[in-house]
Amino acid sequence: MKYGRELMQVECVDNDADFFHLEREWEELWSKSMTPSYFLNYHWIRCSWEELRLANQMRVFVVRDENRPVLIAPCMKSRRVYRKLPFRSLSFIEHPESQIAGMILCRTADAQQSLKSLMHYLFEEHASEWDLLSLEKLRSDSKTLELLQCLRGPERSRTEIHASQQALVVSLRGGW
Repeated sequence: MKYGRELMQVECVDNDADFFHLEREWEELWSKSMTPSYFLNYHWIRCSWEELRLANQMRVFVVRDENRPVLIAPCMKSRRVYRKLPFRSLSFIEHPESQIAGMILCRTADAQQSLKSLMHYLFEEHASEWDLLSLEKLRSDSKTLELLQCLRGPERSRTEIHASQQALVVSLRGGW
């Protein structure tokens, strides 16, 4: 479904068959992404999903511009409890051992517009499906985090953005 001229098409992948069919497009987008972390490639997310699938529901969001994927947000919906109160959480598919989580944003596309389309989809079209959007393990220098800060608008009272942790990453470029 397309949301006007200025918003891009957002698709929610919620089953294994459609997820498996994303592999080629995912890897192609990942190779051209602003954040080509190993923890965001298709095979890492797929292995993580295999471990997490029993207690969660898949929600992989694909934003397309003229049928080309320009953003992939590997998420899952979970039932959680906080102080005996149940709630539905939407978070990244990330293995507990993952150092980084995030979204795959195409380097050549309008990244802000693709993220704006996803946020519109989540907050305006499907907000009744979840109670908490928890996007943890984003790097402090992440383009996604920077864009999320820029996009906070009328829903500012419903959002809070802060660093939850910092992972140490050793670059393997160059020598020791």
